[in-house]
Amino acid sequence: MLLKHMLSILKTIVVLAVFVVFAASCSGGDTNQAVSTSQCGDFITYYTVEVISKISHNKANFTQGLQYYNGKLYESTGLYGASSLQRIDVNTGLVELIQTVDDSFFAEGITIVGSQIIQLTWREYTAFVYDLDTLTQEDSFSYSTEGWGLTYDGESLILSDGTSTIYFNEPLSFETKKTIVVTMDGNPVKNINELEYVNGIIYGNIWQDDNIIAICPQNGKVFEVIDASALYNFLEDRQYADVLNGIAYNNDTNTFYLTGKKWDTIFEVSFVVK
Repeated sequence: MLLKHMLSILKTIVVLAVFVVFAASCSGGDTNQAVSTSQCGDFITYYTVEVISKISHNKANFTQGLQYYNGKLYESTGLYGASSLQRIDVNTGLVELIQTVDDSFFAEGITIVGSQIIQLTWREYTAFVYDLDTLTQEDSFSYSTEGWGLTYDGESLILSDGTSTIYFNEPLSFETKKTIVVTMDGNPVKNINELEYVNGIIYGNIWQDDNIIAICPQNGKVFEVIDASALYNFLEDRQYADVLNGIAYNNDTNTFYLTGKKWDTIFEVSFVVK
């Protein structure tokens, strides 16, 4: 009896270990580490950016989504007739692979879930599912809001629609499990755009704003503001450079990659307290 009991315990441990490994493998490029509500207090910490390195970027790209994974950057570009999904070498900036999107769709945010990439569209209520290795489209599904930013916390697809609302959706059905309203000093923050989930924090671009905000997933409160306006000074060609958009996190170096629509550079940066 004792031997059977010990074998039962061992079996349970093995099953739990397999589950943990599986959950970790499904987290894509985002990290899933809870942030306590005490970190999401009523005070705001202000940061600026420190440039570590610069990566060449196609200034024709109307950047809508950015993700780092395993030494590569994945970028979603927008505009009707110019939308695409691209894989970029993080060291050279060279585009290794590109998948164009039908001209009738305006591509938006992306995120990695396991071995797939999910890409939103703006007003077409359609998401595309691609193979991570080949960028071949494998599937598509519909949803009921505009699509702006997208990220993944290991459990939910987190979506913005250009308002102050952020949606937490089931990865398989895309059914909304909960929503939060993003607020700063008690006021709603509209135009939430590209998203990146890092260590229990949702980082977000604000359309037509040079600040990135850190959002508490539990209550929607903004508790960090990162001023990225200095990046414009490092662009080689600012004539047609549009707004800041695109956040990707490198867990190995604890650094962020930032860029903008029609920018000629992707910046690797760290956030420094003002």
